[in-house]
Amino acid sequence: MTTVNNPAPISWAPSQWWDGQDGEWSSFDLRVGTPEQTVRVFPSTAGSATWVVRPGGCEPPSQECSGSRGGLFDQNRSSTWNELGPYTLALEQNLGRSGSGVFGLDTLSLGLTNTTGGPTLHSQIIAGIETEKWYNGILGLQQQPMNLSDFSDSQPTVLSTLRAKNLIPSLSWAYTAGAHYRSKGSFGSLTFGGSDLSKYIPTNVSFTLAPDVGRDLVVGIKSITSTFVNGSVSSLLPSPTLAFIDSTVPYLYLPEDACKAFETELGLVYDEENNLYFPDEALRQTLLNINPQFTFRLGNDKLSEPSVDITLPYSSFDLVMKPPMRDNATSYFPLRRGNDSQITLGRAFLQEAYASPQISSKRLLMASA
Repeated sequence: MTTVNNPAPISWAPSQWWDGQDGEWSSFDLRVGTPEQTVRVFPSTAGSATWVVRPGGCEPPSQECSGSRGGLFDQNRSSTWNELGPYTLALEQNLGRSGSGVFGLDTLSLGLTNTTGGPTLHSQIIAGIETEKWYNGILGLQQQPMNLSDFSDSQPTVLSTLRAKNLIPSLSWAYTAGAHYRSKGSFGSLTFGGSDLSKYIPTNVSFTLAPDVGRDLVVGIKSITSTFVNGSVSSLLPSPTLAFIDSTVPYLYLPEDACKAFETELGLVYDEENNLYFPDEALRQTLLNINPQFTFRLGNDKLSEPSVDITLPYSSFDLVMKPPMRDNATSYFPLRRGNDSQITLGRAFLQEAYASPQISSKRLLMASA
């Protein structure tokens, strides 16, 4: 009789570091190549490939630069690197971002060591980047294969490889970004092949994945309300809208009329050049003291029930942008105006939200973290 191996989900432990030039974000250790080179990356709910920063991303070389970018990967030091060539990064083009990287195949291992991480995967698609448009590396969570030149040349993703090798029980993952602002800090959580019940408030509500496999994590934002300690409540979303969940960026892209409602409610001043908000210190302290709460009501689409509420404190929007993104460390509010193709709930939102898509059943769990 053949014994069937029923694998358990894999929880990828966070690095215990807070990284990033656009906030304090919980990163994850990744070992790349042979011999192993350790880097820290962010999970990307929109990406398929793994991106790591090349030495050319820190010129002139410095430990400060390499440390701030999560460490560097030098493909010339890896005996298992199989270079495929330079290609477009092809992520978030709808947000006006563009860049290229040197793609290749190499070995990946999750975690700082074999005992604290996951299995080692061979011949994984990796892009070496130098651009500062994406300052830190990522690990793509999408299951859709990466096509560099044509559909006959597709490369499997980490998620699909884990499932194909029967290392996880299902084609699924679950992620929350963590929250540095909580009293003792709360690191991010990422599980392949399941979810971590200790990381979210249980709910019976789930949504369907969108049919576009490259943009399947779409939810309806039915309303956004702000609540102050005096009990006053205001609506900040004039009309329901659809939004894509994308942890690669820190920002929330919302319709212009919603952004103007935030401006009126909070006293924010729009910076047109950067499509962003930089509250001065007096306003920032006032908002931190009154600590408004922002509740996002999410649904499967713009109108239908059931729905789930995700509430974010003002602290989750109190971020700092550092050099080289700004000349000096500058407080900012991670809200940007977007058109219909750009509406996005980014990493700032996932500080208080837990996302768990079940690809095989085409369902998406969104819950409060």
